[in-house]
Amino acid sequence: MAELHLKPAREGDIIRDPISGRVMPPEGETKPRNPHWLRRLGRGEVIETTADAIAQGKTEREAKEAAVTSDAEADIRPVADMPPEAKPRKGKE
Repeated sequence: MAELHLKPAREGDIIRDPISGRVMPPEGETKPRNPHWLRRLGRGEVIETTADAIAQGKTEREAKEAAVTSDAEADIRPVADMPPEAKPRKGKE
């Protein structure tokens, strides 16, 4: 069976795989050429792309996620090192 390289037609659209239930990433995925994906393609919910574009998109997304993770880890410090006014409180505020 042939494959299609698809991505959501509009930014922010949520396209779910009917079998796994996973959301298609914005850069797209490779999907089987079956009636479900051909129907969605015909309705304009997804558009065709290339395998290269999908691979580059994943690389860019992974780089962004890595940068966000490293920034978040830099902001983490033990509660004992925080000034009293910055420490989380228990109970009502």
